[in-house]
Parts: sequence; structure tokens; C-alpha cells
Amino acid sequence: MTYPKVIALVTLYNAEDFIIKTLESIVAQTYPNFEVIVCDDCSSDNTFEVCQNFAKSHPNFTILRNEENLGWFSNSENLWKKGVELGEYCFLHPHDDILFAGFIEEQIDVLLKNSKAVLSIPGMKNIGASFMHGDSFCPELSTINNPSEQVNILFNIQVSGWWAAYHGIHKSSVVKKMLPVAKLRIGNAEHMADLLWLIKLSFLGQFVSTNKLLFQKNYHSKTLSATWDYKSKKNKLGLYLAIVELVVRSPLSLNQKLKTAKKLIPFILVKIKNQF
Repeated sequence: MTYPKVIALVTLYNAEDFIIKTLESIVAQTYPNFEVIVCDDCSSDNTFEVCQNFAKSHPNFTILRNEENLGWFSNSENLWKKGVELGEYCFLHPHDDILFAGFIEEQIDVLLKNSKAVLSIPGMKNIGASFMHGDSFCPELSTINNPSEQVNILFNIQVSGWWAAYHGIHKSSVVKKMLPVAKLRIGNAEHMADLLWLIKLSFLGQFVSTNKLLFQKNYHSKTLSATWDYKSKKNKLGLYLAIVELVVRSPLSLNQKLKTAKKLIPFILVKIKNQF
């Protein structure tokens, strides 16, 4: 059997207290053909040195460090650009989450069974968050073959569902078409960029779900998503406008764009009315 190359992309910032557990969970993968690119975003602690020492015993690890702090958005985008050139599949992994041993193997299995699939969705175990109850799965995204339906589901499912999807394994040839990443023109440019990424991805192919718990999401006070201002009217308006722009600029046919807009715009208008 031929095993396609998978590239794990790990973004880091001030993670010296927990990064070893994350890296060990990657090393423990049962899949035989993967490499890891780790990029430290100018941490003020010893994260970079800890990762360098770890990589000495693991030749499939490459440790990088930015010359200046870029933030998760630009750091992630730079890693995507590197990963798609090195492997047939890639995935972005936060510095504080733990992969289960079959994370890569299980997802590659479902991707290879569906030639139209561009993303696999792993189950996500939530630890340490009072606002996340139980485990997160997103099977509804893997039961359709219609871009407008995928966008509609993404816009309406619980946030934990698309968080799990975003951290799944992506087909590299399609990720190339995703770059550069969409940004908000109003509010915090990085706010919910992972949702915009998934909406853009939904125009390019099908999503498939493993329906298995494959990684653990660890929440704490410094978790990036916990710092976002979800109540900000500017961020919400910026997000709604960005979604509409993605639909307009998508490779969908005019008929598909109209169908997508017909479902999305009423929801967006109601949300805007309720907020403003």
C-alpha cells in the first residue's frame, strides 16, 4: 500500500509548559508517512529551545521561528504555504491540543475512499471549558454534496462543530486554491477566520467525517478563541460581510451563488437586525 505524505503544521506561542505533550502526541501517530513543521511565533519564554531539543531525536520534525510576532492568522497562513508544497495532505494543529494515536490514519482512510473529499472531520474531545458540553462531531457536513447546503450548515452549526472540522486533514492541492486566507474588513481581521476558511473550502469539494474521537481540545484562559470578542458588533458585521463576499467571489456558477445567497442572506439580515 502507498501512503500519501501528510504534513502536520504546529503553530506555537509561549507554550513551554505544555508543548512536549503536544509534540509527543504527534510522534505517537500510527500513520507511517508524515512530517512535522513547527513554527514559534517569537515566544517570550523557552518554547523555541524546548522544541529544538525535542526535534534532535525526531528527524521528521522541522523547527522554525519567526523574526517577529505575526499572530496566529499570519503564522498559520505561512505554514499552510509551506505544507502544501511538501505533502499531499496537511493539517494545522494548535500548540495545546493532544492528538490521539489514530488521528492521521483514520482521516486519511476516509479521504482516500472519497476522491471528491477535500477535508476530513475528526471528532473532538473538549476539556476544560464550561461552555462546551460533551464531545464535538460534525456528521451533518459529510452527508451532502451541495456547496450552498454546506455553507448554510457551517453558518448555523454550533461553534464546536466547525472548530473540529477546521483542525481536520486537508487536501493540499485544494489548500493552494484557498490562499491567501480571507480577512474581516471591519473589526478584528483575525476574528473567526477559521469559519471563513471552511466556508471558502466548502466551495471546492466535499467534507467527510470519521465519526471518531481523534483529538482533545484543551481550553484554558489563554486559549486564543477564548480571547475573541464574540459580542462585538463590529466583529459580527465584519464576519457577515466577509461571508457574503466569499459567496460572490466563489467559483460557483451564478445559479449556485443565487441559491446560496437565498438561504444565507435572510439569516444574516435577521442577525444584523437583532444586533443593530
